[in-house]
Amino acid sequence: MNTEKLILRYNSITNLSDREEANANSWHERLISEHQTHLCPTNYSPRRKTKFYTSPPVGGAVAIAYNLPGKPQLNLDPETLADIFLGKITKWDHQRIKQLNPDVTLPSMDLVVVHRSDGSGTTFIFTDYLSVVNKEWAEKVGRGTSVKWPTGLGAKRQ
Repeated sequence: MNTEKLILRYNSITNLSDREEANANSWHERLISEHQTHLCPTNYSPRRKTKFYTSPPVGGAVAIAYNLPGKPQLNLDPETLADIFLGKITKWDHQRIKQLNPDVTLPSMDLVVVHRSDGSGTTFIFTDYLSVVNKEWAEKVGRGTSVKWPTGLGAKRQ
């Protein structure tokens, strides 16, 4: 008869700092609700004897936010979005954005990209999407929880 106890403790792991904490703690068993990226053994130290179990993921969404005078509702197609994050589109009144939004008067303002600077599942989801819809993004930047962004300002989760 097996007399080992299985103790499960729940903790949502959503970014790299949470993963580091999980790797460093002394729990013997760990239930992880991984809702953004898949767990794999390479995410955790092989020196730990912790066993990790995953629960089914939960759906979520990643949204692109922008701040323009008058708060217009904009349409951006995948190619235009990728080119913004590649640093190829730098003004709000760029011809491609205008074509997608013919009824919106766009200002001739700099388009400033802001992205997460810490590793996160959100970054993975977004960069995976850009890699699927844009070959140049896939080749130059790729997908991951942390990538070398070609443009923009990095902001850390508070």
